[in-house]
Amino acid sequence: MAHNSRSQSAMEYLMTYGWAILVIAIVLFGLYSTGVFGGGSALPNSCEAQSGFLCSSPKMNTTGNVIVTFGEALGVPISITGLGCSNTSTEPSFASNSMTLQPGEETTLTFQCPLASNAIGAAFTGTLWVQYTKNGQTGQASQIATLTAKAVTSNSLGSSGGGSSYTPPTVSLSSCPSPASVTSGSSVSCSATVSGGTSSYTYNWIVVNSITDAVVASQVYTGVSSTSNTFSYTTSSSDTSNSPEAFNVIVTDAHPTTVNSAYSGTFAITSGSSPSGGAYAYVVNDASPYNVVIINTATNTVVNAITSGFNGPTGVAFSPSGTYAYVVNEGANNVVIVDTATNTVVNAIASGFLNPYNVAFSPSGTYAYVANTGIPYNVVIINTATNTVVNAIASGFYNPTGVAFSPSGTYAYVANYDNNNVVIINTATNTVVNAITSGFNGPTGVAFSPDGSYAYVVNDASPYNVVIINTATNTVVNSITSGSFFNPNGVAFSPSGTYAYVVNGASPYNVVIINTATNTVVNAITSGFNGPTGVAFSPS
Repeated sequence: MAHNSRSQSAMEYLMTYGWAILVIAIVLFGLYSTGVFGGGSALPNSCEAQSGFLCSSPKMNTTGNVIVTFGEALGVPISITGLGCSNTSTEPSFASNSMTLQPGEETTLTFQCPLASNAIGAAFTGTLWVQYTKNGQTGQASQIATLTAKAVTSNSLGSSGGGSSYTPPTVSLSSCPSPASVTSGSSVSCSATVSGGTSSYTYNWIVVNSITDAVVASQVYTGVSSTSNTFSYTTSSSDTSNSPEAFNVIVTDAHPTTVNSAYSGTFAITSGSSPSGGAYAYVVNDASPYNVVIINTATNTVVNAITSGFNGPTGVAFSPSGTYAYVVNEGANNVVIVDTATNTVVNAIASGFLNPYNVAFSPSGTYAYVANTGIPYNVVIINTATNTVVNAIASGFYNPTGVAFSPSGTYAYVANYDNNNVVIINTATNTVVNAITSGFNGPTGVAFSPDGSYAYVVNDASPYNVVIINTATNTVVNSITSGSFFNPNGVAFSPSGTYAYVVNGASPYNVVIINTATNTVVNAITSGFNGPTGVAFSPS
């Protein structure tokens, strides 16, 4: 009975005071959420930076104006030209900006984000973008960070880059070399005029190797008002890795963290061997106008395009002699043959294919293997003497997209997009004998290093990276996770093995260059591409 009495008393207490307790609890929680007790918001402000960047201390107002502490960790100077913010994965429009950061430098940047509500406490979750140039390479845009923030004030948070009362100096360049005018061992020069601005400044001439981002020469000047100087530089007569090169002028104002820059354009040393070890690389564009663009690897510029004979081309490979290039047309279910002397389509193999995606030549050149992404998912074999399909490997594949031969020709590796693996074919029996099953997410392209020690595989699905296989053990031993990859589709090694080129099938539609000694991204070719999916080097 005593137990029942206590229970009845407790129930009467709750009925009498429960509503008051509930109301007090709600009020306390609301005050805590607004930060009255120092606990901060239930949605704390945070900024998580991508690889190569730093982001911290975000603040937001009710108009979506966000200020963050930003730093670069790419290891090279970058010149910021635009800032953007989005709440989707789509690249936003960019607000213009002018600022240069040296390696490891931090500054304050202001972004405009699409805040849905304009009340204090309104939350935003999205992505910060920076548009920048790196040693004169234009048009690069990176998702630098993911942001979670709530509006803490209705007032303006100010602006980065020195404020409205600040005027940066201007830079103009003249008498700079044109690409065709520079030869190995010659002396070249360029003039800069720096003027204006509201305070004193220094400016640094830099000559940059556009492949490795290495500074090969520099000179510092100082000024208070208008000043002009001519910088002279003698190109190397033996170290052909100095080609191509670029003049870069970075002007640092006394105003904190405010930098202006001017870039003269890339010039190439015209004599000596190509730094990549091969004269040309072919890249296929899977989006209209459906063409094959040709890269001069000495300058890493697009110099030509083959424009007829293609319908949804996705893969390309050179015959070992370099006389022909085979291009697979996924849209036309055929393989077209390009005469590389005239860069014209001279033949087509029209039967045996269903949504072909990639092609590879055996080292002897006797056969070419083509991966079919259409059911029944197989790898068909072309006799290159007759240009006819003579066999098909029918088991072990599930949406195969990439194929490559080992340098010895003993094995062929095939990337299975839907199985997230790489299967290994014994080419003597044309049977699948092994599979590498970990480290892949939507693998699309595969390539062997010239010595056969490693195979690089590109992942077309997040985290968009390049995984490295030790072919002696058939295990993944490393990965390149730079934020420079966007739906990478194809990969190819230069004949020397010094570089690997990776094509990005999504915006910004470019070709990224990897230094294979360090497995780092060192450059990007940014123009001439629209949905590129395949890449191949002509033999050296």
